[in-house]
Amino acid sequence: MLEQGYIKLYRSLLRWEWYDDANTFRVFVHLLLTVNHEPQKWHGITIDRGQRLASFSKIAGELRLSVQNIRTSIDHLKSTGEVTCRSQGGHSIFTVVNYNLFQQLTSQPTNSQQSPNKALTNDQQQRKNDKNIEKEKNILPPKSPQGEGQAEDLTVETAGGAAEAAIRPKTPVQGFEEFWKAFPKKASKGSALKAWNKLRPGKELREKIMAAIERAKKSEQWNRENGRFIPYPATWLHAQGWEDELEPQNKAKAQTTYNIEAFEKSGAFDDLDWRP
Repeated sequence: MLEQGYIKLYRSLLRWEWYDDANTFRVFVHLLLTVNHEPQKWHGITIDRGQRLASFSKIAGELRLSVQNIRTSIDHLKSTGEVTCRSQGGHSIFTVVNYNLFQQLTSQPTNSQQSPNKALTNDQQQRKNDKNIEKEKNILPPKSPQGEGQAEDLTVETAGGAAEAAIRPKTPVQGFEEFWKAFPKKASKGSALKAWNKLRPGKELREKIMAAIERAKKSEQWNRENGRFIPYPATWLHAQGWEDELEPQNKAKAQTTYNIEAFEKSGAFDDLDWRP
């Protein structure tokens, strides 16, 4: 039952780029709480550990949010690689990508009649583990003002630092800062860094990307409604946006002109009554 058991949360979550987005944060934690902790079967389909079969409307009802709120939050999580989603027979299978990393299984003794010596050994090992975890606790300042004053209320730990290492951005591959400076939408820098590191562009591709950004800045799409339709930098990189062919903003549009004098000479207006 979902009411039983627990999940692990890590203090590094305070530095997560969606931490200050209330809906996205709620959807992600809700999925952590409701995905399978062990594989289950449904209509001949295996729903694995870390997955959940549901619909957008079902999750919307559980969280008392609109379906559009859920779709937007899932799109956020998909864009940064925390969640995947695929259709399955009128439903969707939501997968928490690093579920096994965040929710590592811990072995438990199966024989309750252990000898005193063995029980003592287990207690000593547990105390040692607790000390190691205590050393690795990391109380971090919230990413945004909305989270101020909440750090002490979160009883979360970084076990071995594995989850924190997974969230922390890696050292930028050459050219990222130049890309970030040139790209007009300054949003989700951590996601953009991960996308850039994954792409690892060489010199030729970096030049192509920078040239494409400069062309896009002059395009009709990127200048429409004060830049409303400029994509997120990570999304642009994932979609290989440098290959897009965008229409220049100042491209002359075909116009139809009329020669009024020629019309008058042709007698085209003779039958018209011009009287007021």
